[in-house]
Amino acid sequence: MAAPIPLPGAMDGQEISADEQAVLSRAEDADVARDQAFQEMSPIGTYSVESLNILVDSLNEALPLFEIEEPYPSFEEGIEDGPLPPEFVAGIEMLRAAALDAGLERLAPDIGEAVDDSSIEDSAAKIDTLVENQTFRTFLRSSDGLAEEEVAEEEVAVEEDVISDEEADALFAERL
Repeated sequence: MAAPIPLPGAMDGQEISADEQAVLSRAEDADVARDQAFQEMSPIGTYSVESLNILVDSLNEALPLFEIEEPYPSFEEGIEDGPLPPEFVAGIEMLRAAALDAGLERLAPDIGEAVDDSSIEDSAAKIDTLVENQTFRTFLRSSDGLAEEEVAEEEVAVEEDVISDEEADALFAERL
């Protein structure tokens, strides 16, 4: 077994093993890679603080539909010829993916195309429409339940195919 390593910033007596440290290190690497991917997806543009916060407000209205209660923070200043923050892009991409999965392509915000205030506000309008769209809301509510229903149906189907020993003996006797 690996020797425990003190956890940085931990209280006295709290240690983690080398294996746990390796897992934490890999998780941190994955977080960095994810952030880099979203940073690369982010368009470079000039955005006013007002337009950015319109989009933040729209995103925050949608997050509870995904059982995310913590709102995305408002911007304090605009962005001049720069990318959007990766966490912000990730939230909007989550909405885009759900809209596409729900078959609502025309309402899917495309943050990759947002290079100015007008396109940011267009994405906000699409999100606002999605939040109010009954098809989208139903899709989100049923997407988890749908998987559970499919599993239950498979279990029932398996149970229906099972026959008793007497029935099996009778079938074999008939075929002989």
